Amino acid sequence: MPSKRKTPAVSTNSWGGRRAGAGRKPNGPIAGVSHGPRPPHDKRYPVLVTLRVGRDLPSLRRAATRSAILETLPETQKRDFRVVHYAIEARRLLFLVEAGSRVALTSGCQGLSVRVARALNRVLDRSGRFFSDRYESQALATPADVAATLALFSGSEAFSSLGAGPIVPPKTNLLVSAPRRGAAR
Repeated sequence: MPSKRKTPAVSTNSWGGRRAGAGRKPNGPIAGVSHGPRPPHDKRYPVLVTLRVGRDLPSLRRAATRSAILETLPETQKRDFRVVHYAIEARRLLFLVEAGSRVALTSGCQGLSVRVARALNRVLDRSGRFFSDRYESQALATPADVAATLALFSGSEAFSSLGAGPIVPPKTNLLVSAPRRGAAR
């Protein structure tokens, strides 16, 4: 004779699932980069990647931290992920990258942030989390986006002989043709 199984009672206050107030809370009073899924990536478009430094850390504009950052950049160049341009500001790092796919962009940015954080921790003789949140990315899908970003790199306080500059020649059409469009105006 088959045994009768008791079915558990379904409660409206059960564990798990989507509910108000669930999920990871922000680190501090202001929420950082969304932890939702990232938008799709098209390899034709370059991406502006931003890494923000934690509040209790020194400025990145010091000579020792600048050289540590610059030493890590050649290690991040892969077949499907390239750092084309960089800018070092006091509280954040800006990178203009090209990636062949969404997976290449994600793994390349993670590898970049890990390498830079380890190098900076080594230079500053500290350990632990260096960046305040995940990397922030913005696809540059129009010539106007590219022009504004290149102006940000060359016109901001980050631009100097040691604070910003190109690393490798770009391959995406928007970045290759951007200097010619700017010169024609």
